[in-house]
Amino acid sequence: MAWQEFEKMINKELTIDRTKIGEEAGRNPLYVQKYIDLWLKSSRELNIKQREFEKLLKVKMEYYKTSYNLIPETVKEMDIMLNGDEEVSDIKKKITELNDLVYFFNQTTENFKNRGWMIKNIIEYLKFIEGAE
Repeated sequence: MAWQEFEKMINKELTIDRTKIGEEAGRNPLYVQKYIDLWLKSSRELNIKQREFEKLLKVKMEYYKTSYNLIPETVKEMDIMLNGDEEVSDIKKKITELNDLVYFFNQTTENFKNRGWMIKNIIEYLKFIEGAE
């Protein structure tokens, strides 16, 4: 799913309909769990990509050393050499995107947890206005 679709879905789900506050209170834990599940899925995918990246670096280093007899003298030279490789660049880009997605879902989960407190406060306010305790 694209970022824009996630943002649209989240904005819709974060909106609290005050005329159906009981339903909103009941749905909120489901939303929290939904985004925890998405966070976990993204975290697992990130971990897999990071392991793939580490394996790829080893393979690429061996490849450059044996095929081209390239032996970098410094870490900077090694980084330049490996970062120029298309496969390495592609997987690094995917890792960055997954890091962003994990952070996004973590923050979204926190927003839904805060939404629960907002719903509770709305219920308390409605009780106060109606004179109930």
